[in-house]
Amino acid sequence: MNAASEWTFSAENVICFRRRGETRGVFTMAEENSVKNIVLYELARKWPENVHQLHERVLAKRPGITYHAVHKAVSQLTRHGVLKKDSNSYYISPDWTEGVSALLENIKNSYIYTKPAFLPGLKDFVQEGETKALIFDNLEKADDYKKRLQWEYLIATGERKPYCSMMQHLRSPIIASEKALNILTMAQQAKSEAFVLVAGNTPLDGWCADYYRNEFVKVQTDIKCAETCETAVLGDIVIQVYIPDDLQKALDAVYSRSQHVADISMPEFYSIYRRSANIKFAVMKNAEIAQQLRNQILENFKRSRIAAFDINGTLVEGFLVKRFLMYLTALGVVEDKYLEKANLLKEMESAGNIMHKKHIEKTMELYARALKGKKREEIEILADKFIAEGMHSLYELFPFATRFFFRANSYFRTLAITKTTSEIMNAFLHILPFDFAITSELEVKNGVYTGRYTRNMAGYNAKKRALKQWLEKNGERNIYIGFGNRPEDLAFLEKSSRIVIVKSEESGFWDKKKMKKVILIDPKEYSKDILDAIK
Repeated sequence: MNAASEWTFSAENVICFRRRGETRGVFTMAEENSVKNIVLYELARKWPENVHQLHERVLAKRPGITYHAVHKAVSQLTRHGVLKKDSNSYYISPDWTEGVSALLENIKNSYIYTKPAFLPGLKDFVQEGETKALIFDNLEKADDYKKRLQWEYLIATGERKPYCSMMQHLRSPIIASEKALNILTMAQQAKSEAFVLVAGNTPLDGWCADYYRNEFVKVQTDIKCAETCETAVLGDIVIQVYIPDDLQKALDAVYSRSQHVADISMPEFYSIYRRSANIKFAVMKNAEIAQQLRNQILENFKRSRIAAFDINGTLVEGFLVKRFLMYLTALGVVEDKYLEKANLLKEMESAGNIMHKKHIEKTMELYARALKGKKREEIEILADKFIAEGMHSLYELFPFATRFFFRANSYFRTLAITKTTSEIMNAFLHILPFDFAITSELEVKNGVYTGRYTRNMAGYNAKKRALKQWLEKNGERNIYIGFGNRPEDLAFLEKSSRIVIVKSEESGFWDKKKMKKVILIDPKEYSKDILDAIK
């Protein structure tokens, strides 16, 4: 049926086929032995027939029907284009049968493809094994429906199993960034974990993955998956999306030649995304299959290896202990003299009168003395405020730090090894949620700081000793990848199979042999070197 054709339902229970505003056909939907139905049935068996012949056939099925009633039915069917007249005989119009055939095909397809307003929600899948097979006429509509089901899953109350998915490419950050961000925000608010495998391994795949990654959402790219269909698991519901080969190849071509989202021709991308195609979409409620698929996906996220990070100068510009001391001084919580001495130490280092290591060790001592007699609980509250409010004013994450961390957190268990004290680091975990942290520890008695340390990570070989103890306690042998920026980070970096150094004035401490496994990165840029470091 073309765009100028439509089906309407009349009060007489007939379906009319209209073309360019003129009625061309009618098919009765009334009882089976109505006069019109008998006429159509008899003409389907033998044609052409005149009205007298048709009257005899109708009388055989409906005794008492008058000649006039049959003549009236034949005249109406002819007027509506259902029958054609040849001399005084009648036969069924080929045009009408064509129209009815198209209608029936359309009705059949309507049980497979339903307009979005009538698509089933998660709550409509009640019975175990219940399945809906849908067909969308482009990828955009299929993705919109999938997002709707994701949204329903996230807003549902009660215990929630992690959302798991296998994709060829992530698309939403490119074409529906606002919707993707809304779902991402909802996932964070619901504290709902999501684990996504992506087959693609282009820079654009990496960019899309970074868009999604956070404390609750982990994404791995370059994973062999989604070869026959894209799959998502929402509790006991399994969603499968089958993308035609020609459409998938067109998408692959866009991702392969784009280094960044800015390189994409959005009109071209939308033309592919909205291209007419049969996108098969299956939704099934099956707890056993859902659990099998979930286990299969989660198997990739065991994160058996460790990624270890220094914090100051590696992820954060500046020294957090010193910056927090500045914050406490500004609030009047500690005396000015401690910050004044810390600033003098920095000046002495800049003048070359003391080494950086000595400057840090002395600053750590000043910080401990400044907190002597203060209640730990009060300082912890201020540390939370400092981390939440102080960014860009008192301290600043390097531009790449968040994306870098969450990328690593999708592949590895993450460990912070830092001179930063525990009360500051515990607050920092709200921004970058490390799995583990080895920090400096201030001594506390009766809830009050004593002005001393139980563990000072600024001490000689302190990181090396602390890491060794941690590895032994946790049954680990070594670190897979380590991130640092200064010579004192060597203790744990040497334990790493891969080493990433954030460039600093002292990055040259590596000798040529050690440089073979070292990747140098610029703290101001999110470069391909960073992406290559985490695989």
